Amino acid sequence: MSPRGPGVVIDTNVWISGLLTQTGYPAQLTRQAVRRGQPVFSAATFAELKERLWRPKFDRYLTLEQRKALLGDIESIALWIDVSPAIAANTGSYGEPSSRHTGFL
Repeated sequence: MSPRGPGVVIDTNVWISGLLTQTGYPAQLTRQAVRRGQPVFSAATFAELKERLWRPKFDRYLTLEQRKALLGDIESIALWIDVSPAIAANTGSYGEPSSRHTGFL
């Protein structure tokens, strides 16, 4: 457990939904993860969040400055992990299990 609380891995889609709305379960979950725990990211999973959040379709929800600030806040409190080469070899481009390895998890 980190000094901030338990590490919490949150799916990218949940992060995005939680950042775009103030209400609903994704928003509640992401707020609680930040308040009571510590979001866990690898370089690949954070890159996925950044890449997805920069998409133009989110321009009407968050300004570029808001997105930059949110990503900076998340990055500063995250627990960063390194993914071992053995696990990385069995995952897709963003660190999710590859469909070709059905017994991975």
